[in-house]
Amino acid sequence: MRLNSVLLIIIALLFSMSVSAAEIVVRHNNVDKDSPRDYWPVELLNMALSYDTSNTYRIEGFGEAVNQERLKAMVKEGSLSIMWIGTSKEVEQEFRPIRVPLFKGLLGHRIFIIREGDQARFSRVNTMSDLLKLQAGQGRFWSDTPILESAGIDVVKPVKYINLFHMLDGGRFDYFPRAVHEPWSEVNRDPSLSLQIESD
Repeated sequence: MRLNSVLLIIIALLFSMSVSAAEIVVRHNNVDKDSPRDYWPVELLNMALSYDTSNTYRIEGFGEAVNQERLKAMVKEGSLSIMWIGTSKEVEQEFRPIRVPLFKGLLGHRIFIIREGDQARFSRVNTMSDLLKLQAGQGRFWSDTPILESAGIDVVKPVKYINLFHMLDGGRFDYFPRAVHEPWSEVNRDPSLSLQIESD
């Protein structure tokens, strides 16, 4: 499934930073340093700021995982300088986008995480009508959630990302669409959950 959402780095209209005599502190949203997928935007930010030879930067991550709405509020209030989230017209009216395709469009190509034992059920999905009989799980505030809903897909929408895996395992919905670079590390992260990557 292809979604037309583009991952952007979104920066506050007034680039809010703490400045000292020789150092500018840039605060970004929480990332998992053990995940190349999560830490890649931080490395890109480091590289971009390294070209400014007139200033010294200290990049700090906010240590707590928060949902997308909280991230936006934190940028507005100045406790974060920058964030990277999926974009929408509404987001770009509130913030200044820096248009860097962080994952070169991979976010729009989807693979499903499903429950173990459900592969035969998904192998019978050959049309959009077949897919519409199943229920997806997505974050409530994610920019691609309205895209799925506008296509007629029934979406269960918890606030917290981590809850999606437990809810899928518990049968609250049928599949969790993930970008093609995401599901392997996510499925392997918690072997207590009976999840697998859809293979068709």
